[in-house]
Amino acid sequence: MKNYYDPNFYYTNANYPNIIEIVLKLKDDIDENILQNAVNKLRYRYPYFFVYLDNSLNKYELKTNPYPIKIRNNWEPTYLGSEYTNYHLFTIKYCKNRIGFEMSHSLSDFNGMIPFIKSILYYYICEKYNVNINSDGINLVGSKISEKEIDNPYPDKEIDKIDKVLESNNTPINFYELCDKNNINFNINYNNYIKLNEKDIKKYSNNVDLVISAIVAKSINNVDNLSKIITSNIIVNNKELLNKQDNYREVEGNIIIDYPCDIFNNNLFEICNLTNMKKSTQNKRKNALKKGKKLKLLFDSLNRIESIEDKKEILGSTLNRKRSTISVSYINNKSFDNMNYFIKEIYALNAAKTSDIVCNLMYLNDELYLSFIQCFKNDIYFNEFINLLDKYNIGYEILDQEELRLSNINYENIKSCSRKLIK
Repeated sequence: MKNYYDPNFYYTNANYPNIIEIVLKLKDDIDENILQNAVNKLRYRYPYFFVYLDNSLNKYELKTNPYPIKIRNNWEPTYLGSEYTNYHLFTIKYCKNRIGFEMSHSLSDFNGMIPFIKSILYYYICEKYNVNINSDGINLVGSKISEKEIDNPYPDKEIDKIDKVLESNNTPINFYELCDKNNINFNINYNNYIKLNEKDIKKYSNNVDLVISAIVAKSINNVDNLSKIITSNIIVNNKELLNKQDNYREVEGNIIIDYPCDIFNNNLFEICNLTNMKKSTQNKRKNALKKGKKLKLLFDSLNRIESIEDKKEILGSTLNRKRSTISVSYINNKSFDNMNYFIKEIYALNAAKTSDIVCNLMYLNDELYLSFIQCFKNDIYFNEFINLLDKYNIGYEILDQEELRLSNINYENIKSCSRKLIK
């Protein structure tokens, strides 16, 4: 972590590894050799993803990893940063026609990893099917790495003008937790994969994340008959606000939407209008700049602390702490258009750790693919969510259900990994 905007691994530990994953179901079964060739070609185009985590100087630093990114033919979780992944923080798994790209969220975010996945798929599809597809919008081998892709995503001159950063309404304190009323086993993450009709959702608002957030909140209110406020954490892409869409780093922001119980007396269209006004007031460039300011202040504080253990202890209170009832993210991936014919389904996954229910949306062929992730197996809220989709005439298809088993990071192995790769 040489600069305040570089990946920060002090926020993670074995209990909160903060792994994200994009899963695609392709038209045909995966050919591992062709897939490995496609990944290997891109080493020098995406050098920031071919790295390992080094702590030989009692601090975390990312260094070039000489080994290839590993691909495994199973759906079992593994350990990033270990010999099982050649010490990489990015790994690939597949089973039949299903492929998953797992990455440490400290390294990048969904929007940051999508260009890499697009490039992999481009070379994979061209070789597997012996076709030439349009490469517009795809980073090819030999293409120049732009400054916007790798430089500071925050404008320092604007950040330095911010004198003080106060805690605002994006750090909720009191919100409804599902375990407040339900004796549910919270030791498992469970995922439902759903295809939604985008046009049906946009009848209520063009902000599809707000529509899904409102329906999930109403589902919880209906089941638990609440007098408490339900809080939703809407993930926003600060890169767009900062005009740094191509930057690979994690630059996510968030806005908070509160749902007091009386809001559900309104119809869905009215709820979306009310929450859209809240989103508009929070989703501003100045809030993205404030996040950069906080990162800069934190970086200065951490630099005054010598050991990794002490740094992690200071940040430990923020790990694995619930921050909202719901979290909703709509990942902008519409630039997969050139390869849509070869992709049947697409999902973004992360654990329901800091929210009880996580909803991630991705786009494919005029449909939205929703992963409805919850930190328990009980279907009471999901079933009510489906009932409301019927009520609001939103077309859907439940495609699959499974336990969500993301990989972890082997922090115990980081030091031995460093010794091995430094030699």
